[in-house]
Amino acid sequence: MLIDSQKLKKLLSDAGISCRQIEGGCVLEYRDGAASQLVEFAGEDRSAEEVVRDFLEHDRRRFRLTNAVRWLLAERQHYLDRSAGHTWSYGDVGFSSEFNVYEELNRSLKKCVDDLDAFEDWMGKAWIRLESSEKKKIFDWLNKDGPPGNEIEYDEGKHENCPMVDVDSALACARDDITVFLDSLGEGEKFTTEMAEEFAKTRGKDLGSKLIRRLADELPEIEVSHDLLKPGKVSFDFKDGEDTYDLVVRGKKLSKKVELMGLEAAAVDLADDYRELSCRRQQFLNALGKLMATRGYTMESGGFPETEWHFGKEIREFSVPIGRLLTNRLRKKQVSVLLREILAEHGLAQAGEEELKQALKAGKDEIKIKHLPSYVIKFDDEKSLSPEEIDEIAREWVKKIKAQIDSGKRSDDLDVGLWTWRKRRWYERPKDVWVDEKYWLNLAVKKWEEMLWQSPAEILAVNGDFRSVAKFQEWIDKSDGYIWHDGEEDTVLLLRDHLRLADDALDWDSYPKVFGEPPFQVVDKWIQMIRTGLKQNPKPDYELENLMDEISKLRRQEIERFFDEGEITKIKQACANKLLLLDEEIPCIDDEVLEVVAEMGWRDLGMELLHQDWFSRVLYDPESGLDSAGKILQWLSLICPGQEVAKHCGRILQMSPKNVVGRLRLKKFCNVDMADIQSSLIKQAQAETTIAWLRCRAVM
Repeated sequence: MLIDSQKLKKLLSDAGISCRQIEGGCVLEYRDGAASQLVEFAGEDRSAEEVVRDFLEHDRRRFRLTNAVRWLLAERQHYLDRSAGHTWSYGDVGFSSEFNVYEELNRSLKKCVDDLDAFEDWMGKAWIRLESSEKKKIFDWLNKDGPPGNEIEYDEGKHENCPMVDVDSALACARDDITVFLDSLGEGEKFTTEMAEEFAKTRGKDLGSKLIRRLADELPEIEVSHDLLKPGKVSFDFKDGEDTYDLVVRGKKLSKKVELMGLEAAAVDLADDYRELSCRRQQFLNALGKLMATRGYTMESGGFPETEWHFGKEIREFSVPIGRLLTNRLRKKQVSVLLREILAEHGLAQAGEEELKQALKAGKDEIKIKHLPSYVIKFDDEKSLSPEEIDEIAREWVKKIKAQIDSGKRSDDLDVGLWTWRKRRWYERPKDVWVDEKYWLNLAVKKWEEMLWQSPAEILAVNGDFRSVAKFQEWIDKSDGYIWHDGEEDTVLLLRDHLRLADDALDWDSYPKVFGEPPFQVVDKWIQMIRTGLKQNPKPDYELENLMDEISKLRRQEIERFFDEGEITKIKQACANKLLLLDEEIPCIDDEVLEVVAEMGWRDLGMELLHQDWFSRVLYDPESGLDSAGKILQWLSLICPGQEVAKHCGRILQMSPKNVVGRLRLKKFCNVDMADIQSSLIKQAQAETTIAWLRCRAVM
């Protein structure tokens, strides 16, 4: 049936329904702002009147339930953040949670005819427990005409950055009371009533917990937490954020301190000790940063498990641990003494009295921060191979890549497999310079019989072969209509029209572009989030530049259909900002942005990136760039293939460990030789770059 678009437009206008006109249809927007409905003029089996009637009824029910939850959260004095579209978050200082306002709500409405039942069902799925006093008010909330006047909006400064001072939760996690008690039981021994009473008495004498609670009162601005890696301990963060002040809850030290000094005096004593250490740490870090800056060094923070400050001029020359090791040293030594020791340890000239005096007065803002690699990669372009010689290297790499894909095994040196078919940077359907769809289809037929797994099933299904359906249905039937194996969500969504599934089996969260046109339920979620960025919502997490993951999931067809010219211009500007405005502290090139640029065919942005004076430095950075250099060049070979991209591809294809200049401070990491790690990174980059080189050569 072909809907009369003009008639529908008038009916929608008369009914006050917000509507966006798109090519071949329109998008109707629900009042709650969390979902939309797509109407295809040529694909509807309903009349214009029926479309409007059905939408108004569903909108009415959605509004009643979403409005009721706003009243519920206002009653609890929780903030509500609706900026993410289909997922709303709520909470208070120190805690937050979220719930689905899209398919979970729709499922509850479909399941329950009565809105009261639907609301309780929805809240159950959202893990929001309703108190008996709240249940009595739900009916009234469902009938409210609008949101509550006392609704608390999300405030980043208050709700995001405020410390999570929840000392009781930290203590409960640190003590793990009942677990510790039960673990102490002998084999076959049961937990009796007498034991429960003894457990209660033991807990009541817990002087350590009482002291920690009192200390939290003395330090109200400090975050209190429990780290699973520090069993039995509660931690108070130092203000610099690089170490914590740890206390053993059940330890004799705290109990003895309370017995000797009294609870109040003991808490004040610990608070003074914390403040003294925190002050020393901050003064040392400020002074160290100042000393190094005056000597021409820049600094980068990093390291695991303990944070270090790396110093150097072009590469890292020495590092200073600033975590627990620093705290322990400052317990024994004055800041000035430790500074002199650090200079001596690294063979640096000692500071004079005036230099040291100025350093000790330094503020945090005087620390110069810059990315510093452990070493650099340099090339001798005069000794470069000819394009024909590099062609031969590329052909050999293609053989290795195909052999690895065909083997179906994992390799430390070459991360490719059947999944490579999904990745456009690796393979441009239906035919790329190194392989075509027939190659993948033949391999999928072979591998399906061997593997019975997602990748071959997806390749077959996209090419119209649904032999995998029977096996997937068998797995799904074993779990009452739900997905049987982790990681199968995308595959099952692709096969959904051929499978018997439970109503709530699908999450509708992702749909790889290689599958073709995505279901509107999936697209709508991404559109809602992107629109938030387009409106320049003040919450940074949802600014357009930080939504590239969502934008990169959309095909060009969806972007051009569901966004107008002005919105697409904003998306392009956001891509330019992310690509061309380099963050010197964390210099990297975002390949998600490059995916959007490639999808939209914005060649001009690719060329601008290539002409940035920092491009080569970042591309060949051995730590932040080498593992992504191949990916970047693959995308650029789709955006702007040619001589300039080929120049970088040729360099990487000729790369060897001898191009590494500098010294590695660590020879091993987690018992793995660092040279082996770098060799693997180079090989993976060369495999990826091979594809980019061949694309460039095809147009040169």
